[in-house]
Amino acid sequence: MSNYRLTLQTREYFNEAKTIGEAIIEAESLAIDLKSMLQAGAEITDNDGTNIILEASSTDPKTMAQLKSLRFEIDA
Repeated sequence: MSNYRLTLQTREYFNEAKTIGEAIIEAESLAIDLKSMLQAGAEITDNDGTNIILEASSTDPKTMAQLKSLRFEIDA
């Protein structure tokens, strides 16, 4: 069983947004990323309003590859 962890810094999605339209596009991107992470089996374990901590465990090679592609790192 491999354990994965990601600290998602939501602010990073909005650093370059200069208009409302750009902010909406970034918000949609964040929502798509979160949905993909949750579909891969990740769970939100903490949310301080700025950072979202997600964790997942898997033994399935396909799921493990998906988590890595979503920026998850192995939690030692």
